[in-house]
Amino acid sequence: MHFEVSRIPNGVKARLREELNISSVAEDRDHLVKLLQPSGELELDLEGLTEIDTAGVQLLVALRREADRIGCVCHLAGSDETVREAFGTLGLGHLLDEPLVGKGVPRGS
Repeated sequence: MHFEVSRIPNGVKARLREELNISSVAEDRDHLVKLLQPSGELELDLEGLTEIDTAGVQLLVALRREADRIGCVCHLAGSDETVREAFGTLGLGHLLDEPLVGKGVPRGS
């Protein structure tokens, strides 16, 4: 997986691209965990993912759990059909935030 990181008012936004799967999660985890900051915010924009498997879903759920543990807000946003289908199939669709509009602003805000 490749991702680009940018600053948002209270933390960072990581725009994920390409695949998040069993072949990449170990390396991806190391990079993504470093973005979690206590009392900060991590916005994961999932729109650019073209493939995600259960290992990728597990990584995203684990990131949210770790964020909660350290007091960081973690958003899973901007998901497309690929991501919604994977989370929905596993009964985890409720973990996905609203699609993003513009620069890190959730729809309806």
